[in-house]
Amino acid sequence: MNKTSYLHLDYINTDPKLIKMIPQDIARRYHALPIATDGKRITIAMAYPEDVEASTEVASSVNASICFVQADSNAIDQRLDEIWPTNQAPKLRLLAWTPAGEIDPTLQPYTHSLAGQLNAELEEINFSCNNRKAIEKFVADADNYQPDLIIIQIPIPPPMRQLLIDCVVDKLLKKLNTSILIVSHQRWPIKRILIGIRDSDCPYETAMNWVLRLSRINDTSVTILPLLPPIPLMYGSFIQHSARTLLKSDDPFGKKIRQIVKHLVAEDVESSFKIREGTAMEQLRSEIEENNIDLVVMGAEPQNNFWRWLIGETVNNLYLWLDRPLLITK
Repeated sequence: MNKTSYLHLDYINTDPKLIKMIPQDIARRYHALPIATDGKRITIAMAYPEDVEASTEVASSVNASICFVQADSNAIDQRLDEIWPTNQAPKLRLLAWTPAGEIDPTLQPYTHSLAGQLNAELEEINFSCNNRKAIEKFVADADNYQPDLIIIQIPIPPPMRQLLIDCVVDKLLKKLNTSILIVSHQRWPIKRILIGIRDSDCPYETAMNWVLRLSRINDTSVTILPLLPPIPLMYGSFIQHSARTLLKSDDPFGKKIRQIVKHLVAEDVESSFKIREGTAMEQLRSEIEENNIDLVVMGAEPQNNFWRWLIGETVNNLYLWLDRPLLITK
């Protein structure tokens, strides 16, 4: 390899999206930092670009032509720490369970890919949910493992899937204070996320934390869909939902939406804000099908039965037709 140019990084601005084009483990292992691109070729600063094995490994992790320059390893690592802090919180813990019986080989890769991308520990449980004691056993296992996320793999036809979800997921949401990801079909990689926001007292912070985590590991776009109640026909065109009005509103729902937008902008996540007409289910279905959403994120239904009756049950009714992963956050 020809001798490469040396570059001082002091006056070079780094783009987080560009840096993330290289997997974190590769970037750290070989002290590699993407610093510029013209759309066809990427310039990467490396501590030891003349190391053929290292430069080949870095180049193979990027789907583009590469131009290498040399830079100080400490300066490179400092930039990498700004994107991936070394004093990160403890690893996430994922707990996967297939209550229908044996783990389906078509769904297992999704769970393993997700754990790998999140750099999370993964524990898999394999026993059938055939009675009440099975749920109690799983709750006990979850209490012992204390997962950040429970992944329920349900590889069975829709009618039985609905029955199993009604029997299992609702009970787990009531007994555990843990978010649940229901996977009945693979959608990988996660490129398009839809976060549905209801005008109720359900918190949004956990939902946003998961959306941001997933956005950091993929080049992901996020759609914010406030699930607004339909306007009665008697009002005709005199009243219409407006994104401008909602975002400027000082009521709790408007403040919640603004906080979500603020988080996404601060993290430089590609995002859009949608207003749709119809019932909550019609709004969700239209957005999911028209924009080929890979993951739907919703806050769990309130546990108060009167409140659930008052605002309706949106999340539970999604199971009837949803054919992609659903993350229910608590």
